[in-house]
Amino acid sequence: MMIKILGFLVLGTSALYITQSQVHAGPERDALLVKYNTVSPKLTNNHFGLPIALESSERNRVLKGEVIGVINHDMNDTRQSLLQPAQWCNLLILHLNTKACTYESGPNPVLHWYSGKKEYRTPKQATKFSLTFNVVKNEADYLSVRLFSENGPIGISDSLIELEATDLPPELYAETSGRRTLIRLVYSYQSSIPSELATRFYLATLARNKVGFTVLDNTNNQPKYIQGKQGIIERNTIRYFLAILTRLEFRSSQHDMADQFEHWFEQTERYHRQLYEIPKEQYMAAKKKELINQRNEQAKIIIR
Repeated sequence: MMIKILGFLVLGTSALYITQSQVHAGPERDALLVKYNTVSPKLTNNHFGLPIALESSERNRVLKGEVIGVINHDMNDTRQSLLQPAQWCNLLILHLNTKACTYESGPNPVLHWYSGKKEYRTPKQATKFSLTFNVVKNEADYLSVRLFSENGPIGISDSLIELEATDLPPELYAETSGRRTLIRLVYSYQSSIPSELATRFYLATLARNKVGFTVLDNTNNQPKYIQGKQGIIERNTIRYFLAILTRLEFRSSQHDMADQFEHWFEQTERYHRQLYEIPKEQYMAAKKKELINQRNEQAKIIIR
């Protein structure tokens, strides 16, 4: 049971279409561009090798990871790839700890997320919790999608995955040509006393040597990375960010999920120190079986 709960801790609708009246999102887009201006120096000077900036925090038992990134896709492709619950389920299952993801469509879409150990597990062996799926805004130059669960395992609450995206004006990103989209990804949750105890056990055993991405000290060019709970949230926020990039790279129907599993794993290997967990062969074998389980679980919902 302890390991199953830790699987959650280390994780981490119908499409809406643009009308002629939807031409500018207003203050939400403006706030996102202000955020871009704030972090822009980090986008060109970081150890990720990508134009992204990562921040994490821990306050009043709320753990939060946030990525701001510039991606090599236009706004329309980004929008059409992230509007529907089915697309998010195929995105979330890329993560090692996601054992399956199903969805219920309708006016109030819901995602059912099955979390467990990084090795292969069936949905019955995983911890299930449900998140509301809400396309907050879908406009010509701004998209906001929110996945939220008020309650989770062992007292965890307010689990949130939030995505914002906007078409980045060319004058703000002159380093390269072509269309660019600015995205902001937030992953957060509020822990409880029981979950804090489970996390302490995890950090003292399986994760005692694991680190995040924030460099606390770089004396003699020997980076000292953040560890502990912020290390957990940073690792998983980056994993979800890479899942979004994978989804965009393979948005065409000609690519199957096996291609996406392989691509996501290879992208995580760029950050082997932080993100490596199991060999690629083991990951691919587990995911192929977990995808079958996910589709079988989804078929039950559709039939029902």
